[in-house]
Amino acid sequence: MKWIWHQYHDLEDSQLKDISELRKSFFEADNQDPVMDEYDEMSFHLSGLIDSELVAYGRVIPPHGDFINPYLSRIIVAEKFRKKGFGKALINELSKKSQALFSNKIIKVSSLASTLSFYKKHNFIEDKKVIDEVGVEHFILLKND
Repeated sequence: MKWIWHQYHDLEDSQLKDISELRKSFFEADNQDPVMDEYDEMSFHLSGLIDSELVAYGRVIPPHGDFINPYLSRIIVAEKFRKKGFGKALINELSKKSQALFSNKIIKVSSLASTLSFYKKHNFIEDKKVIDEVGVEHFILLKND
């Protein structure tokens, strides 16, 4: 796996399209192209590539007005590469970057019920449960190591 960090403005249109397609393959709500939100421009974006194919993606949202702690977000591994250790590697890379940039901060992540056990296996602890505007349960987890 080749890991590449980007700032949003450095991502090419083809990379944004690949990221959007990967997100849409897992998150039904991500139906626009490209998938972009108000945190993209400030975030640190990580792509995991095998032979130039996007296999894994995630980002670190830095602490700012909405978040007092760094937030790992949009974490996804392509379906055909799941259960092969790439998710663990992705979380480790995102966590290392977050710790390097914001060493005095607790890392946060939001999880659906379907991925909660994955994060718990990787040293995240459950903080609270929230229900979003469309009624979907999310769990906020913390990691401080």
